[in-house]
Amino acid sequence: MDTAALPTYSHDDIKVEHHPNSGIETKVHPFNNFHHHPAASSVHTPPDDQPWRPFQSQLEFNVAELALEAGLNNKQTDRLIKICLRSSVGKDKFTFRNHKDIHSKWEAASHRVTKFTKELISVPYDGKMMDFDVYYRDLWELATDLLQDPRLFPHFTFDAQCLSKFDGQTFVCFVDEPFTAQDFWDVQSQLPPDAKPLAFILYADKTKLSSFGTVKGYPVVARLANLPTDIRNGQGIGSGYIVGWLPIVAEDKAQAGKASWVNFKNSVWHKSFARITSSFASKSKTGQWYSCLDGVDRWFFLCVLILSADYEEQ
Repeated sequence: MDTAALPTYSHDDIKVEHHPNSGIETKVHPFNNFHHHPAASSVHTPPDDQPWRPFQSQLEFNVAELALEAGLNNKQTDRLIKICLRSSVGKDKFTFRNHKDIHSKWEAASHRVTKFTKELISVPYDGKMMDFDVYYRDLWELATDLLQDPRLFPHFTFDAQCLSKFDGQTFVCFVDEPFTAQDFWDVQSQLPPDAKPLAFILYADKTKLSSFGTVKGYPVVARLANLPTDIRNGQGIGSGYIVGWLPIVAEDKAQAGKASWVNFKNSVWHKSFARITSSFASKSKTGQWYSCLDGVDRWFFLCVLILSADYEEQ
């Protein structure tokens, strides 16, 4: 064998193998030059110099955000606005007059992202049907919100990758993103050759109580595994989105500790979670075509790559 014809590698070289269905050839990069390259974007997006829109000013957005985070009622919100009106100085114009003005701006802003749906679920217990409200976002619509954002789209990875590092004798696999893990590779292997996985990471934690207007529940947070860690686990666009609330089951001292009551609560949360992920029913089986910002029509299949939940939600 002519050893001169064999490729030579340097210590710590990185090999990037893409899933065979991607049609992308394997490449080896010097360690110092390796990093994940976002896809070239054909869309030029100037920075948004008024990200608080549709609010009239950053001041008004900050006041509305504070009222929301603090859970102020309408009367308290009106008091806050009166204080701001008396003390407002500077270049920011303050136009709020009462809580209705804030609500109208939040309503206008809500149309920029996937809205929440409220549905009723019924679970039997002790011969009676118990009703609970479930609030959730359609996960496919949330995914398309992110796909159509020109700031995010260049950073999406649609094909599984296998990364390995040369140790002087052989290439040793390592994982640095969900789309470089074996599970992502296996998901794509189960899809039609020209299909792409849109993989969600879902967190459901009953230990963290959250408010949604006047309603309280346990939040379910979604992140897209196709986005890199610095975006997915960061703050702002492309990070974690609350996609639903698991309803609170009021404790009943007479039922506390009974296996039937524990099973009932689990049934409520399981049925609620099934409703939150209801958009997976068709999108994970037959997929959905979507025209992306680079002009390419892609056939996406939704999946849950990672589900993190405390015991009772599992």
